Amino acid sequence: MKDYNAFTGSLERSVLPAARKLNAADPVATLPPPKEVEEVPRALTSGEFAAIADLERDELTFDFDVTDAEVAEDGDAQSG
Repeated sequence: MKDYNAFTGSLERSVLPAARKLNAADPVATLPPPKEVEEVPRALTSGEFAAIADLERDELTFDFDVTDAEVAEDGDAQSG
């Protein structure tokens, strides 16, 4: 009960006043419009990333039409 009372006290003292301020604020006036991204992300060039650099490789293809039974069978085969 002591923890619950501390929680509700904190909620009423800190969280609710902050929520009221956010609710009363004009979001368009308080947030500037986002800036357009001007930089291009840097490409990964390290050898450790070679596997993800070529997504057309056969070992990187995924079959997402796998049933739960097939997953269970595969797990049994790997563990046994």
